[in-house]
Amino acid sequence: MKWKFVFLCVGSWAALTALLLWLLYINGMFRNGLINALPIGLSIVSFTAFMYSILLSVRPRKIEKDIGIMSLYKLHTVFAIIGLLTAAYHINARYNWGDPITTFAFITGMPSFILALTAVLTGIFVLSTIFVKYSASLTKLKETKFKRETGLWIHRLVIAGFILIYPHAIYFGFVRNNFWFAAVFTICFAGTLLVYYVYKLNILNLPKYKLTAVLNLTEDTYRIDMEPKEGELFLYRAGDFAFLRPVKTALPFEAHPFTMSSTPLDRRNVSMIIKEAGDFTNQISKLKVGDTVTLEGPYGNLFSEELEEKETPIVMLAGGIGIAPMVSIIHYLADTNSKRDIVLLWSASRHKDVFEEDYYNKLNCRFSNFKLNILLTKEKKDGYLHGRISHKQFEKMNMTHYYETADFIICGSTKMVGSMIDMLKEQKVNSARIHAEEFDF
Repeated sequence: MKWKFVFLCVGSWAALTALLLWLLYINGMFRNGLINALPIGLSIVSFTAFMYSILLSVRPRKIEKDIGIMSLYKLHTVFAIIGLLTAAYHINARYNWGDPITTFAFITGMPSFILALTAVLTGIFVLSTIFVKYSASLTKLKETKFKRETGLWIHRLVIAGFILIYPHAIYFGFVRNNFWFAAVFTICFAGTLLVYYVYKLNILNLPKYKLTAVLNLTEDTYRIDMEPKEGELFLYRAGDFAFLRPVKTALPFEAHPFTMSSTPLDRRNVSMIIKEAGDFTNQISKLKVGDTVTLEGPYGNLFSEELEEKETPIVMLAGGIGIAPMVSIIHYLADTNSKRDIVLLWSASRHKDVFEEDYYNKLNCRFSNFKLNILLTKEKKDGYLHGRISHKQFEKMNMTHYYETADFIICGSTKMVGSMIDMLKEQKVNSARIHAEEFDF
């Protein structure tokens, strides 16, 4: 499903780009040779690439359900990089660097490129880890110096850059005089801005939620409980996540994704477990009962309808705060009296990072088909496994038979999720039985 959508998305982008290029061609634009045509052609590629990047930035739920939020963001980034590189070539090839900088083409085109460049670089180095994760120094800078909230505001400059593209293009006579090209170009431009601003307007009108509890589970992990100020909360599946946006709180007015840890069977209350791990989450302790937030969602497809309907055993592999969606799924399966075998392997650094252990121990007794295993990676403690989740640990726990029978649910850091998928594939687990979700923001 993931690759099917990617091909459809890239295919539709290529088709739209080809249409615009063809409309220019039939008007004689590209009949002076490839060298002369290439800069103009690549400017069209740049426009449509930024267009698709913006459309993906509104997080379409149907698309996200098919490919996952991280894949959606990666595709968004790829389109932006294509747009930036092709725009750079266009400028270098078309502009004579000795010419005056007061022409209309320059004062619309160059600021558009600079704004896009600033937005793309901010997205790459501040808001994501697509490239940063390969450098320890850049990772450290991202974690200590780059503020996500500031980065989000800078990243939005791409809209200003996109808006400047239109007068820049219409300025040229070959565009104004080509009715069908100008019409399709205008529809694409206006439609993209319409989708973007309708999305922003909908955010402002999201239902409000009131915080009913802020609980300190460990020294750096909190659970927040919320209830709708009016009506019922949105429908979601166990293991889904939503973008939480503080409205009337001491925190910045920016949305961040967190997994619901409550059961979707509760139609009045919703909970999230949040670990202090960044400039936004480090302020979670400032939240207090009575604060107002909004929730945008649901997103995610970790515990799909197809997976829920199966009767296979479920093995959950959680790394750190990746336990949050597992909590929701376990609550839900317990409340629905599921008869499936459920095994949870939770990897934490130290025992102090483990929370609500009493609940799971009681669940072990009440829910006969549930089994909890906690692994400590940086500490040895009686009654707990030591080390990371691995094939050797599966052998020690006599769990290797699950490779042939179980569905595996994985959540944690990108590195943890990747290593777990590699381990399962090495043991010949069918990819259809591997359900993973990574958060890397």
